[in-house]
Amino acid sequence: MSSNGRGPSPRGGMEAQAGIQIAECIRDEHPALTGRVCVALGGKELWVPTLQGLVVRTGDQVLLQRPCNWPEPLVVGVVDGLAWREPPSRKASNVVTLKDDEAVVIEDAAGRPLFELRGGEGGPTVACLTEDLKLAAAGKLVLEGRRVEVRAVGGEAHIEATDDVVVAGEHIHLN
Repeated sequence: MSSNGRGPSPRGGMEAQAGIQIAECIRDEHPALTGRVCVALGGKELWVPTLQGLVVRTGDQVLLQRPCNWPEPLVVGVVDGLAWREPPSRKASNVVTLKDDEAVVIEDAAGRPLFELRGGEGGPTVACLTEDLKLAAAGKLVLEGRRVEVRAVGGEAHIEATDDVVVAGEHIHLN
C-alpha cells in the first residue's frame, strides 16, 4: 500500500509510467473495494480504480491514464466499438414487497394521495388518485410496449401537435 493509502505503490514497469495505455479488464468487481477493476497490462494483473460512474465489464478494453502526481493508473474510459455490450442493469436502491391486498401510495406535502402502485393478475397498475394528470417531458416522451392502448372512458380523445401528426402501421383502421 502506498503511503497515501490509495493503493499499491508502483514498483517500476509499465504501470509506473505517466501517460495513456490500453489494457483489458479481466475482472470487473473487486472482492472488497468498489470502483476497482482488475486489468491485464504488460503481462501483469493490476487492481486499478475507475472514474466514478464508469461502467466497466470483464472483457472490455479500457483506457488507463496515470497522472504525474498519482501513484497508480486510473481507468478513465472504455474503448467502444469492439464488441456489443448489454446495457448496464439497474440496482434497486430500495425494495418494497407487497402482499396481494397492499399498495404503495404517494402523497403530496398536505397528505393528499397522488398515486397508487399495486399488483394484480393483469400486471402492475399505477393509478393516479387525482382528477387530472399531466405527463410532461422537456424532450421526447415515449410510451412503449409490445401493445399500446389509449382509451378515453366517458369522453373524447384528442391528439394535438404544433407540427405534423404521423400515424404509421401495417394497417390503419378508422371506425
